Amino acid sequence: MFSPHIINAKSIKQARYEAVKTIMERGKYSRDQREEKVKYYKHVLIVIPCNCCEDSDDKLTSLCDSAFAENLITGKPNGEGLQAHDYTYGEELQFEDGLERTIQLLREHPETRRAVIPLFKTKHIGNSEVPCMITTVFDIEDDDDEDCVNLTILGRSNEAAIAMKSDIKGFAELLKYVAGRLELNAGYILLHDINLHCRINSDMDEIKRILKAGY
Repeated sequence: MFSPHIINAKSIKQARYEAVKTIMERGKYSRDQREEKVKYYKHVLIVIPCNCCEDSDDKLTSLCDSAFAENLITGKPNGEGLQAHDYTYGEELQFEDGLERTIQLLREHPETRRAVIPLFKTKHIGNSEVPCMITTVFDIEDDDDEDCVNLTILGRSNEAAIAMKSDIKGFAELLKYVAGRLELNAGYILLHDINLHCRINSDMDEIKRILKAGY
């Protein structure tokens, strides 16, 4: 019987390895709307401390991750590839000053349960390119030693072998930014992927490399 899967990771590399391993060992085969063969596992929760979200060893990947993070924080396209979609996550976060208003809400009401910024909006319905990460939720954890800010991200769909690591890194940098603005520590990233998958044909070389390397 299907059951949600929780990955408690101490690095992005470990999170990716455990995610790919889970999909390949326990997932199901299907074809997506692009008619590509995928193997997927539904409802995977990845939990990782923000300070464990390391930079990529690959320089080009690290530069792309930094561009993605800058876009999240500023809302301005930066770096090649961010203009390829009909949207950027940064634009959606900044829509109607969403990020700034959320920071102000957390500053005035640390106990709030309303620090939510939707990334998938009605304008995206029916489009070919739509956000994979659909909602962000910030919460301040009342710790005995020091308060910290956590970030939960709901993903409707996520490619474990290719995209997940950059998503985690970029949103970790966003969390650090928000925590800095609030003069608090950055806590945990919680990424809940409703459909975490691997593309069997196009990504198989990378899948094999990840499983061989481990973490």
